[in-house]
Amino acid sequence: GRAEQIECRDAILAEDEEGNPIPAEWPEAEFVVGNPPFLGSKKMRMELGDDYVDRLRLGWSDAISGLADLCVYWHEQARRHISDSPSRRAGLLATQAIRAEFSRPVLERVVESGAISFAWSDEPWTNEGANVRISIIGQDDGRDTDITLNGQEVSHINADLTTGPYLAGARELPENKARAFQGIITKGPFEISPDEAGRMLGAPINVNGRPNSDVIFPFYTATDIAQRPRDRYVIYFGSKVPQKSAARYEEPFEHVKREVTQAQTTNKHGAVPTQWWLHHRDRPAMRAAVAPLTRYLATPELSKHRFFVWLPTEAISDHTLVVIATDDDSAFGLVHSRAHEVWAIDLGARLGLGPRYRVGGVFNTFPFPWPLNTPDDALTEAQLAHREAIAAAAVSLNDQREAWLNPPNADPDELRQRTMTNLYNAPPVWLQIAHQEIDEAVSAAYGWPADLSDDEILSRLLALNLERAGE
Repeated sequence: GRAEQIECRDAILAEDEEGNPIPAEWPEAEFVVGNPPFLGSKKMRMELGDDYVDRLRLGWSDAISGLADLCVYWHEQARRHISDSPSRRAGLLATQAIRAEFSRPVLERVVESGAISFAWSDEPWTNEGANVRISIIGQDDGRDTDITLNGQEVSHINADLTTGPYLAGARELPENKARAFQGIITKGPFEISPDEAGRMLGAPINVNGRPNSDVIFPFYTATDIAQRPRDRYVIYFGSKVPQKSAARYEEPFEHVKREVTQAQTTNKHGAVPTQWWLHHRDRPAMRAAVAPLTRYLATPELSKHRFFVWLPTEAISDHTLVVIATDDDSAFGLVHSRAHEVWAIDLGARLGLGPRYRVGGVFNTFPFPWPLNTPDDALTEAQLAHREAIAAAAVSLNDQREAWLNPPNADPDELRQRTMTNLYNAPPVWLQIAHQEIDEAVSAAYGWPADLSDDEILSRLLALNLERAGE
């Protein structure tokens, strides 16, 4: 057959008779093979120029988001060529981001109008100094029956380059909104040592008649939870607090002022931020949500194992942690259940995030048996019984973990090895049993058998998610 090569820019953008940008037309070809350019949406203007990018996005505005990677245009163009019949199949490379939010709709259309017939979801790519991870995608009109994913035969391939339940289709649930938050971003020298905190906390009352304990809080990061707490503190004057109010907490304010000047905590132009006494992202909604509670849950955003811990209400979590505003023992059990764990791990991987726990993509989409923090009088008798069973199993898990992490007779060297990560790396039998008891109680709350496979759990959770979302 005849092969024809098309120049990069001309492959996806043309003009109509009036000079308006429109998608390009490809010559007739039975097969399409190519390596589209790898450019993220933020780099496209630098590499291609504002005029071309503006015309490209205008010409494709009905099909492709302005936040999609450049390679996505080739996959959509190939899909149209196959749908209109000039071509039978296409095989194209892509950035990993093609599976993510702004690029994935193109692959969803591929699945709707034809099929993804083969794919490698995550492959290394080294070329001219670049070392990235890519996806390789083959699409057709749906006629192929031999479908392979990562070299293995499968029944189908989803738009997120997985098989099995299509979790990327899960919707955020209103009932979960404003329950989970990413922690604060200080972006400045607000952290202080225990000695500095002790001195400031012991200082005389300030000119406003208030103690420094108003603005000095225990501070936690993912390291403090996954390893050992480091007994650190942070100065936090509050959200949108004017300078004159912050200055009335004299010693903490002078400390931040001095450190900002010395460290030159600056923006990209080299100037000290105007409101330098405030955190970069202070999460006022998070602080308001946990304020009435006796404690709250936190989990590392990035972690090999998905575990949650209780933190005191006065503690402030940084951006490496996800905070869940609840003090309910049954909530502790629900998020530690196998159902929640497989949802979090599998959905994170499907979105190309790895073992990340995201507020929107993971927590907000998870269908709990009942909304967290539901009052007892809003539950049925059966639901109350299930909540009590889950809470009892959760308390047992937490008590046993704390006893292992902080035994009263351990010396400092031994304590350093007793971390949550080490505990879950080689889980002892007692820990496995504690989690099994939670899993059985949670399965009963859903009305499910306790021996479902991971795919069966995910399928049921996805169906429940879509039902709750009204789809």
